[in-house]
Amino acid sequence: MNDPNAQHNHSGLPIWPADQPDVYFDDVEMVITIDGSWSESSYYDVEIISMSTLDTELSTRVTSTNSTIDVSSLAEDSYKIIITSSIGNTYQGVFTDGVPGKK
Repeated sequence: MNDPNAQHNHSGLPIWPADQPDVYFDDVEMVITIDGSWSESSYYDVEIISMSTLDTELSTRVTSTNSTIDVSSLAEDSYKIIITSSIGNTYQGVFTDGVPGKK
């Protein structure tokens, strides 16, 4: 995940916001785990957008405590995931998902 508005300190290393979650994609179980249990965010709004059609395929709100999102129904495609914290910071990444021939 990255923050498109990340600020950098003088050392050249980014300063990570206190609300950035850890995000994991399990391509076997077909779930995305969002863990912000340590963060200052109380929830995250999540959008998953198809890179080929630019359609929003999934939009949901999850708690910051180790939430999972089932993505097994998504067609084979590349997707952008956009996560917005309750504080208003946005993080995004890209993943490939889906079962061939679905949808």
